[in-house]
Amino acid sequence: MSTLKVNNIQPFSGTTITANELIATGSFSGSFTGTLDGSVTSASFATTASYVQADNIDQPFTNVTASNYVTAVNVSASSGLYGNSLFLGPTARIQHTNGGSILLLNALDGTNANISSSFSGSFQGDGSGLTGVIAAAFPFTGSAKITGSLEVTGPETSIVNGVKIVEVESEADFPTPVGTQINLESDTTYIIKGTVDVNNTIFASGSGIGIHGVDNTRDTLRYTNSASMLTVENSDFSMQNLRLSATHTSSLLISGSDYTSGRFNQGILKIFESYNFKFRNCCNVASLKGDDLIDLNNVIFTYIQAPDNGLKFQDTSKVEISSCEFIRWYDETSNPTPSGYATCPMIEFDTNGAEDAGFGAVDITSCIIHPQVQQDGIFISTGSTTNFGVISSNTFVNNNLTTGSLIAGSSYDSASAVSYDIEVNQGVEDSVAYLYGYQSGTDVQSASTTYTQVTIANFQTNIETRMSASLEGVVYIGTKPIDVLFQINAGIAGITSNNEQFDIALYKNSALILGSERRLELDAGEEGNVVTFALTNIVENDLLTVYQKSPTNDDFTLQNFSIMIKE
Repeated sequence: MSTLKVNNIQPFSGTTITANELIATGSFSGSFTGTLDGSVTSASFATTASYVQADNIDQPFTNVTASNYVTAVNVSASSGLYGNSLFLGPTARIQHTNGGSILLLNALDGTNANISSSFSGSFQGDGSGLTGVIAAAFPFTGSAKITGSLEVTGPETSIVNGVKIVEVESEADFPTPVGTQINLESDTTYIIKGTVDVNNTIFASGSGIGIHGVDNTRDTLRYTNSASMLTVENSDFSMQNLRLSATHTSSLLISGSDYTSGRFNQGILKIFESYNFKFRNCCNVASLKGDDLIDLNNVIFTYIQAPDNGLKFQDTSKVEISSCEFIRWYDETSNPTPSGYATCPMIEFDTNGAEDAGFGAVDITSCIIHPQVQQDGIFISTGSTTNFGVISSNTFVNNNLTTGSLIAGSSYDSASAVSYDIEVNQGVEDSVAYLYGYQSGTDVQSASTTYTQVTIANFQTNIETRMSASLEGVVYIGTKPIDVLFQINAGIAGITSNNEQFDIALYKNSALILGSERRLELDAGEEGNVVTFALTNIVENDLLTVYQKSPTNDDFTLQNFSIMIKE
């Protein structure tokens, strides 16, 4: 409940009111209670009625008394309700249907205008431009005094910066359903007050639509049907300070799409945002395709029993998830021995659609993610593509995790995940590009006085992340430029003569990495060791290799050879 208190309105003129506490402006619909004290001077005629309605009431009345409705149409400076005294019964209702003021006082003698009435009724406006609770019809030099309070006890509708604000205390406060579908209005924010049960589906398509609450622990929109509750299509849409829940085991809370095949950027132009929100006690959460930006901040996903959809994305230009919690995905009523676990991934990046748009950028930071039993915390489909991705500074918890994974679907070096930086997370390793490999057996290197690639017949790797090794060398398969330490350790044995010289060097894309050359001198039958390294920058598909030459033109045997490349 909100209370408007207006005291001691000072002398005014025109339609301007100066108050020492508050001037109520805007459009609204609600019930008011209070006491207004004072008197109005002068009159020569009196009439009473149970119902008064007129386009213009322009005669001076001593008293206008109504126990039912007083309807003022086209209230303006030249027409309206006026008189010496206006008495309202305890259930009276004054309506304005064409803008202007609820009560319009016309000071007949140009001196003083006051109202005397005690009532408990309702003032209702059509939302088309109410400019004050009390306003003057034309300039005058008297004074108006109001004491008491006006208390808004019903749903309110107002206009703020061109956005319509609608308070929702029950499903009936939404727009009237068409069939079983509630169509939300553009440029309108719906404020949920308390717990509101919704059985009809809700559809949003247009600009500037929002469903908000004031406190996400007290304001709840609860869905009681089995279909998708909220469908958002090609709409800038916001959700804040609210809790969503559902009572049906197969329902989906949100289905969203902003995607038009064949258009620029596949028509992905809209923003879906959620802040300070809760998804609690529901099944399937959300399936969202398209959108220029999906931004989730400070959102809690808890006590969810989703069999199919956790938070699923497809072909979205940008996805940002920050400071969110994904915890306790099971039936809350089963505590303290949890059961009824969700069986789908908490966060899922789905296979690309038919147009293969994929994801432009993904950023998941500062979240707590705790999958249990067979749940996956983050699932990156092998059929998805992402241009740039960051999963950083999150806390992954694996308590009670059995067949599920913290990050699943793709390995760090798979095609669908190579563009993700996964680092500085608790519970999962960093996605650092790394390779360690070694030669199995020995290989004879033919003499050459110019650099040629080292011949390795059998090369094996112990670890290989975002690097791909072959007999041709090591290829970097990551997508972002990185700096790496490239290091080798080579055991060399001379074969034929004394005073043999052997040079070893590191190459990138068939070009010598300056400063990496090392020389070893041996006699026949002697063995030696060469260690060399270099720091270099690499980009996707760069090839790193090892070259050798013998200034003395001698063969040698390569043995105990190993290589390490680390970001």
